[in-house]
Amino acid sequence: MEKSQQTINIKPTKVAAILLILAFILVALSLTGQSFRFFTLPFELHSATQEFFLDLFIDKFSVNTESNIPTTFNTLILAIASMLTFVIASGKRALKDKYRNEWSLLAFVFLYLSIDEAAMIHEEFSRLFKEAPDFSGWLQYKWLIPGSMVVILLALMFSDSFSI
Repeated sequence: MEKSQQTINIKPTKVAAILLILAFILVALSLTGQSFRFFTLPFELHSATQEFFLDLFIDKFSVNTESNIPTTFNTLILAIASMLTFVIASGKRALKDKYRNEWSLLAFVFLYLSIDEAAMIHEEFSRLFKEAPDFSGWLQYKWLIPGSMVVILLALMFSDSFSI
């Protein structure tokens, strides 16, 4: 009995092009909504219903808010990255590859990021740091400090000088 080997052929340039086009569409829709919000509308609103749908469009396509279409897009991309990384980790584990644990860790990182994007866990962590001093610039987002520590820790874990 022969063992069949499964292969998946993915064309990275095609996938990248599709994701780039989708990202540009989402950014264009967000910019359109923001221009409607902050500049003169190219049309007149004649009813509360029209105003409702305009506000709905602006809120659902804004890349600066949560629980909307761009957030769902990010969640799906991260979930797909997690699934693919789990598949790679499984293959590496079967081959007893040197980096099998790193691939598994990376898969869990992508899974957490996907869940965090959908459930807005990072927003809850921000409340832990509300008593921290206020900074300007990039450090005004207080979650960046512990987030940076996690990134540094992961970078160390993925470096060749450190093994899991």
